[in-house]
Amino acid sequence: SHKFVEKTKAEFVQGFNKAFSTGLGWDIAYGINNLLNGTIKHKIDCEFHLVRNEGGSYTVTFTGSGTFDFSGENVILIENLDWSAWTEENQSITVDDVSTGITEAEGTMKLQYTVKIDQ
Repeated sequence: SHKFVEKTKAEFVQGFNKAFSTGLGWDIAYGINNLLNGTIKHKIDCEFHLVRNEGGSYTVTFTGSGTFDFSGENVILIENLDWSAWTEENQSITVDDVSTGITEAEGTMKLQYTVKIDQ
């Protein structure tokens, strides 16, 4: 299980307001990642293969499959913004204008990677 914080609600508001202050409005604001924080849990059954190469380096190959469970808080609604004037400058929101919700997902996954370790 791993908890993460992408940004606080205040940091989201700051980025959103910065996008509108440029005059580009929603074109940029839409691209702001609205994921705030969450938890991802995973269980992976895996195999590792370690091979020693000439010169003392190693190659490690990892192959695994498993399940994941994700729960994240994200922005779902922004109030008190004139959406009809989305290209105009000087629009701004506050933390109180932002409503959040929870997004959840679960499923299966497969991973495979190889890494070379030099000494």
